[in-house]
Amino acid sequence: MSKQQTLLVLLGVVLLQCILLVAATFPDPQLTPPAGFSKTLTARTFRGRQIYTCNRGVWVKEGASADLVDSNNNIVATYKSNYNPNTKRSTLSWTLVNSGGIAGESGDPTCGITGVPVYQVKSTTSSIYNYLAEVTGHQGTGAGDLISFVSLTATSGGAAPANALCDVPGHDRASTSVPFSGTFTFYNQDPQAPPVPAYFTPKGKFLQGSFCKGKVVYQFSGKSWLRRGVLATIYDVAGGNVIGTFGTITKADKFGGNLHFAFNNPSFWVTGKLCARPLTVSTNSCPWQLMAITTRGGSTPYIGPYNYAQLTSTRGGAPPTLNGATAGMTWSSPFTGLMWYYGPQ
Repeated sequence: MSKQQTLLVLLGVVLLQCILLVAATFPDPQLTPPAGFSKTLTARTFRGRQIYTCNRGVWVKEGASADLVDSNNNIVATYKSNYNPNTKRSTLSWTLVNSGGIAGESGDPTCGITGVPVYQVKSTTSSIYNYLAEVTGHQGTGAGDLISFVSLTATSGGAAPANALCDVPGHDRASTSVPFSGTFTFYNQDPQAPPVPAYFTPKGKFLQGSFCKGKVVYQFSGKSWLRRGVLATIYDVAGGNVIGTFGTITKADKFGGNLHFAFNNPSFWVTGKLCARPLTVSTNSCPWQLMAITTRGGSTPYIGPYNYAQLTSTRGGAPPTLNGATAGMTWSSPFTGLMWYYGPQ
């Protein structure tokens, strides 16, 4: 190897180290949920294993498992994942230990949550993906009741072995487990809305909050993507109970309200309209919105009538950045967020 080639290799190594240092110093913001969700538990993996099966000369991911321990090395949770090669997605599950007080209230020593990755990125070629997962289900009650997102960061190891170890006669369907480590961070849905500018603050008494998940619909005008509407399901918490729906209606009420909410248990509805300039917090997500309620019907909520609804903490829902879009083309952009409701002072 010539001196010039050696220098180029050394420069490449230094550049890679600089990239990894920057990545460690400035974590990817998409691995953290938006404001409105707060850390409730951080734990590192213990005895983490990634499972692979040899299939026709290639290692195929099967899943993973690990115990999760706190700073005192106490096991606070367990983790499992199962990979579906058809959908190419993993289903994730965590079993959390209910502490003494929580176990007494729930009546169970543990509770569970399930989730799916909504964003993932590799830190090194020899490590498994870092990811942010959205909670899609809850089992039992306790420590996981309000958990809405889980992140896995600072991963090390766990990558599949070399395919040469699989491409050996008689090794088809053989399995192997590869150690990995990382840090899991669990995020609860906050009980109050995140801070916002004065112009975006509802003039009323805070009543309650909820989680919403749906799609924002855009249409291409020939020059730009225009927002045409939204349709979402409302949950008490991510992966929790469905409590209603929210969406744009084609015919506005007599006050101009075209954003309709329908709730169950009790059954009632409200319609509203934007009453403040949308608040853009991230270019990767749809703007936050403040709506004034214009009409209502059905039963009165036990906590009182709604005067305002405020959408915050959005993730996703931004217009697409597609090349070759034609006029009239529509696009549905998935999003999640938190909806907050306010009544009279």
